[in-house]
Amino acid sequence: MTTRWLLVPLLVGALSACSFDIEMGQRPGTGAAAPPCRLSDGQTDGSLVLMAQSVPTASVLPCLRRLPEGWTVGGYSAHNGRARLWLVVGSETRTALTVTLQKRCDLDEFAEVQSDVGGTLRFERQTSSAATLSGSRAYVYPGSCLRYDYALLDATALPVLQMAIGTIDRASIAAHVAQDTRSRLQLDPSARRTS
Repeated sequence: MTTRWLLVPLLVGALSACSFDIEMGQRPGTGAAAPPCRLSDGQTDGSLVLMAQSVPTASVLPCLRRLPEGWTVGGYSAHNGRARLWLVVGSETRTALTVTLQKRCDLDEFAEVQSDVGGTLRFERQTSSAATLSGSRAYVYPGSCLRYDYALLDATALPVLQMAIGTIDRASIAAHVAQDTRSRLQLDPSARRTS
């Protein structure tokens, strides 16, 4: 019975051709479901599977670690070639952080800086105004690009990038899908089974 319910989100993703949108519409501070960084045995999250399938070249996927107080998930979107989630803050539900995963990023007006993540190139762009600290950060991995676009009230909120959003290896998700379905389903159907 448990396996049957697990298959539903996987089949929905397959039938919808990797197209999925959620507008959370929740009150600020209540939180909402988003691709989690923590994987539980027998409970592979459908939003992680959809994200992985939407960008099949990505070896690393963004995920939600922990929301700061007063922040909520504004929404989640996964389509062929791109996945996106965004966080909102405060009673005005202002979008503070948008995280986008895609095969390639447009890096016009970005400057390359030393990367703090092994195996990646890192690029930054500042577009601050008097009212907000705005900018973008992009990590270029082999086969994908992970971009963070932020609009914060001041620099003290910048650590939210590391606190709220983490990454998870595609291989971990693939292993969980195989384990949870007793190898009946694979994250990447074209991948060969190893015994």
